[in-house]
Amino acid sequence: MMNRYRFYLVIVTAAILSGCGAHYTPSFTKMSTGYAQYLAQYQTDSILMNLVRASEEKPLSFLDIPSINASGTTNQNHSIGLSLGGLAADNFTGAIVSASPTSSVGVGTSFNFTQSSLDNATFWKGFLTEIPMRVAGMFRTPHIPREVIFSLLIESIEIKEPNQKPVTYFNSPLDPTYQKFNEALYEMLNEGLELEPVFQTNAPSKTTNDPNYDKNAQQNTGSGTQSTTQSVQDFRLCLKHNPNQSTLKRSFHPEHYCGISMNEKDLFNGKARFVIRMRSPKNIFNYLGDVINAQQKESPIFVTLPPTPETKNRKEGQSRRYVLFVVQKNPPIDLATYASAVGSYRDEYAIPKENNGYSPLVMDLLSNMIIMNKISGSFPQQPAVLIR
Repeated sequence: MMNRYRFYLVIVTAAILSGCGAHYTPSFTKMSTGYAQYLAQYQTDSILMNLVRASEEKPLSFLDIPSINASGTTNQNHSIGLSLGGLAADNFTGAIVSASPTSSVGVGTSFNFTQSSLDNATFWKGFLTEIPMRVAGMFRTPHIPREVIFSLLIESIEIKEPNQKPVTYFNSPLDPTYQKFNEALYEMLNEGLELEPVFQTNAPSKTTNDPNYDKNAQQNTGSGTQSTTQSVQDFRLCLKHNPNQSTLKRSFHPEHYCGISMNEKDLFNGKARFVIRMRSPKNIFNYLGDVINAQQKESPIFVTLPPTPETKNRKEGQSRRYVLFVVQKNPPIDLATYASAVGSYRDEYAIPKENNGYSPLVMDLLSNMIIMNKISGSFPQQPAVLIR
């Protein structure tokens, strides 16, 4: 009877061993999701690294990973060690003294990737070029406050008062004219500074093969004119002032206001004129490098952007909810981070996960500006990349 129990024990043990590796099978979904997460974090950290290099006045360097190849394997070894007693006439199999099941499972994942440099003449030509108004207009969406997008895009404002020399104010917290720049910017924001689309009217071409073309066009439009379509051709900076407010109360010359009629442009010449100069993507990195440096001063300076009337209430209760960009140098080891990087002098920098103001929004905008300079599918096998 005892031998029968031991025999059953061996059978049960073997059955258990046969299913030991079931839970160790590599999951394609988990692996691909994990790689995607690592790649996204790599790109975010790379942007912060270049911002830190800009704060250190070091050359910027951009890399990309166009492809990743991954594999997953499982190796399983199972065995049972048996110790048998002596054979007997009535017990051919002998008595099982002991059973020792053993099992080993090895799980392995590996990947290799191609890291390509974006540092070539074609990429940097676009990266050093002032951002066109049409491209700037793409970033003007309801979820991006006007004060944020214009703080990033505007390099300087030149004000020309009547009968006075022009005065230029620069947008950098390290520049002595920065306070005056902020005053001018918010005066323009209060006057409705906006990226206004410029529409192009497209009339359909007449089809000479259709004798009833003119008749059909009149039926479709209800008049003798042909139907037309409009498309956005470009954007322009202008002040979208309340049309019900008197022109006399406007702060600037009427030519700077959206939708101004030609008859009004020569009126009220006693108003100030201005010239706004836009940044290149490279200069946005330099600007944010100044923002990082300003925060590291003995008396830290945080670029804070007070909300305009249409700014949505966000991150309620956070003390830095309206700070443009927040970076901590040599942060505590237990700080939860949104992004982190090591500078050229081995100092550590991190964007905190909480109470980080507009930092995530700024990082997203910078990522989009870099991506817009790439041509999809242009990564060759060698570590190089073709950029538009």
